[in-house]
Parts: sequence; C-alpha cells; structure tokens
Amino acid sequence: MFLDTSAQTVPASLEIEVLTKVIRGVEDYLQKGKNELKPDKKGRLISLLYERFIKTGEEPDQKTIVSYLKLVA
Repeated sequence: MFLDTSAQTVPASLEIEVLTKVIRGVEDYLQKGKNELKPDKKGRLISLLYERFIKTGEEPDQKTIVSYLKLVA
C-alpha cells in the first residue's frame, strides 16, 4: 500500500532545520546504541522534541535529545 503524497504540502510554519536536527539527533543515538523505537513511538518523540525546541527557541542539542530518548527507549 502506497500513500499518495502528491497533494501534501509543507506547512509554512514548519521549521525544517529544527525538525532535521531533531531527527538526526534521534537517529544518531539509536544507531550508535543499536537501539530501536517503533515508528509510532519515534514519531511522537520527534514531535515532542520539535515542539519543545520551537517553543523555547533553543537550538536542538544532543544532550536534550538523549535525555528524552532515555525516557522512552
């Protein structure tokens, strides 16, 4: 089953750089430790981290990302 993504657009308010840094931080940690998260759990974690960094205006950092990962991994 394939999703039709042709009609999807990126919302104007989405901060791609922040989202990219969050995803990269999560993936780096999981790959280094050979850990896995189920896709739904990983998606919720990334969303939570993204919202946190957007609301605080802080730059995504690995220390914070790892702290959140340790709570759910």
